[in-house]
Amino acid sequence: MDFDTLVHRVITAWADNDTQTLYAIFSEEATLLISPDGRPREGKKAIREVFKHRGGYIRVHDIWYDANSQVGTVNLSTGKLGDVFADYSAIIMQLEGEQILLWREHRSRERASRQLYQDDPTWTWDLVAGRR
Repeated sequence: MDFDTLVHRVITAWADNDTQTLYAIFSEEATLLISPDGRPREGKKAIREVFKHRGGYIRVHDIWYDANSQVGTVNLSTGKLGDVFADYSAIIMQLEGEQILLWREHRSRERASRQLYQDDPTWTWDLVAGRR
Protein backbone atom coordinates (compact mmCIF):
# COMPACT_ATOMS: atom_id res chain seq x y z
CA MET A 1 0.00 0.00 0.00
CA ASP A 2 1.36 3.45 -0.82
CA PHE A 3 1.36 6.40 1.59
CA ASP A 4 -1.50 8.24 -0.15
CA THR A 5 -3.69 5.13 0.21
CA LEU A 6 -2.80 4.84 3.90
CA VAL A 7 -3.65 8.52 4.49
CA HIS A 8 -6.93 8.06 2.62
CA ARG A 9 -7.79 5.08 4.88
CA VAL A 10 -7.05 7.21 7.97
CA ILE A 11 -9.18 10.17 6.89
CA THR A 12 -12.09 8.03 5.72
CA ALA A 13 -12.09 6.11 9.02
CA TRP A 14 -11.85 9.42 10.93
CA ALA A 15 -14.77 10.95 9.02
CA ASP A 16 -16.85 7.80 9.57
CA ASN A 17 -15.82 7.56 13.26
CA ASP A 18 -14.58 4.05 12.41
CA THR A 19 -12.26 3.32 15.34
CA GLN A 20 -11.80 -0.32 14.25
CA THR A 21 -10.15 0.73 10.98
CA LEU A 22 -8.06 3.40 12.71
CA TYR A 23 -7.00 0.83 15.29
CA ALA A 24 -5.92 -1.62 12.56
CA ILE A 25 -3.75 0.98 10.81
CA PHE A 26 -1.38 1.28 13.80
CA SER A 27 1.27 -1.32 14.63
CA GLU A 28 1.16 -3.10 18.02
CA GLU A 29 4.14 -1.02 19.27
CA ALA A 30 2.89 2.30 17.86
CA THR A 31 3.40 5.61 19.66
CA LEU A 32 1.14 8.64 19.25
CA LEU A 33 2.27 12.15 20.26
CA ILE A 34 -0.16 15.05 19.83
CA SER A 35 0.72 18.55 21.02
CA PRO A 36 0.00 20.73 22.88
CA ASP A 37 0.00 18.22 25.77
CA GLY A 38 2.54 15.94 24.07
CA ARG A 39 1.78 12.98 26.34
CA PRO A 40 2.84 9.84 24.51
CA ARG A 41 0.18 7.20 23.96
CA GLU A 42 1.93 3.88 23.52
CA GLY A 43 0.35 0.75 22.12
CA LYS A 44 -2.80 0.23 20.12
CA LYS A 45 -5.15 0.23 23.12
CA ALA A 46 -4.05 3.70 24.30
CA ILE A 47 -4.20 5.04 20.75
CA ARG A 48 -7.71 3.68 20.25
CA GLU A 49 -8.96 5.85 23.15
CA VAL A 50 -7.57 9.00 21.48
CA PHE A 51 -9.53 8.41 18.28
CA LYS A 52 -12.87 7.64 19.93
CA HIS A 53 -15.73 9.90 18.88
CA ARG A 54 -13.74 11.96 16.40
CA GLY A 55 -15.78 12.09 13.19
CA GLY A 56 -16.32 15.28 11.19
CA TYR A 57 -14.39 16.45 8.17
CA ILE A 58 -10.75 16.34 7.19
CA ARG A 59 -9.15 18.54 4.56
CA VAL A 60 -5.72 17.49 3.39
CA HIS A 61 -3.52 20.36 2.22
CA ASP A 62 -0.22 18.62 1.52
CA ILE A 63 1.28 15.12 1.57
CA TRP A 64 4.95 14.17 1.31
CA TYR A 65 6.52 10.72 1.64
CA ASP A 66 10.03 9.27 1.44
CA ALA A 67 9.84 5.54 0.64
CA ASN A 68 13.47 4.87 1.64
CA SER A 69 13.01 6.06 5.23
CA GLN A 70 9.28 5.22 5.39
CA VAL A 71 8.59 8.70 6.77
CA GLY A 72 5.74 10.90 5.56
CA THR A 73 4.11 14.18 6.48
CA VAL A 74 0.54 15.34 6.14
CA ASN A 75 -0.75 18.88 6.64
CA LEU A 76 -4.49 18.96 7.24
CA SER A 77 -7.40 20.58 9.02
CA THR A 78 -10.22 18.86 10.89
CA GLY A 79 -13.51 19.95 12.37
CA LYS A 80 -17.24 19.46 12.55
CA LEU A 81 -19.36 20.82 9.70
CA GLY A 82 -20.77 24.20 10.69
CA ASP A 83 -18.19 24.87 13.42
CA VAL A 84 -16.55 28.29 13.52
CA PHE A 85 -13.17 26.81 14.50
CA ALA A 86 -11.01 24.09 12.95
CA ASP A 87 -7.89 22.26 14.10
CA TYR A 88 -4.87 22.66 11.80
CA SER A 89 -2.32 19.87 12.08
CA ALA A 90 1.09 18.90 10.79
CA ILE A 91 1.62 15.16 11.20
CA ILE A 92 4.83 13.21 10.77
CA MET A 93 4.36 9.45 10.41
CA GLN A 94 6.98 6.72 10.60
CA LEU A 95 5.71 3.55 8.95
CA GLU A 96 6.57 -0.06 9.60
CA GLY A 97 5.47 -1.99 6.54
CA GLU A 98 1.87 -0.95 5.93
CA GLN A 99 1.19 0.25 9.48
CA ILE A 100 1.94 3.41 11.44
CA LEU A 101 4.71 2.99 14.02
CA LEU A 102 5.01 6.64 15.12
CA TRP A 103 2.51 9.51 14.73
CA ARG A 104 3.77 12.96 15.82
CA GLU A 105 1.22 15.72 15.46
CA HIS A 106 1.32 19.44 16.13
CA ARG A 107 -2.15 20.96 16.29
CA SER A 108 -3.46 24.51 16.59
CA ARG A 109 -7.04 25.76 16.72
CA GLU A 110 -8.01 28.57 14.33
CA ARG A 111 -11.09 30.08 12.76
CA ALA A 112 -12.32 27.74 10.03
CA SER A 113 -12.58 30.67 7.61
CA ARG A 114 -8.89 31.58 8.07
CA GLN A 115 -6.95 31.72 4.80
CA LEU A 116 -3.72 29.77 5.27
CA TYR A 117 -2.02 31.14 2.18
CA GLN A 118 -3.30 34.68 1.91
CA ASP A 119 -0.46 35.76 -0.36
CA ASP A 120 -1.34 33.03 -2.90
CA PRO A 121 -4.70 33.77 -4.54
CA THR A 122 -4.61 30.43 -6.40
CA TRP A 123 -4.72 28.37 -3.18
CA THR A 124 -7.83 26.20 -2.84
CA TRP A 125 -9.04 23.76 -0.22
CA ASP A 126 -9.32 20.13 -1.20
CA LEU A 127 -12.05 18.29 0.68
CA VAL A 128 -10.92 14.69 0.89
CA ALA A 129 -13.46 13.18 3.28
CA GLY A 130 -16.44 14.54 5.15
CA ARG A 131 -19.63 13.35 6.75
CA ARG A 132 -22.58 15.22 8.23
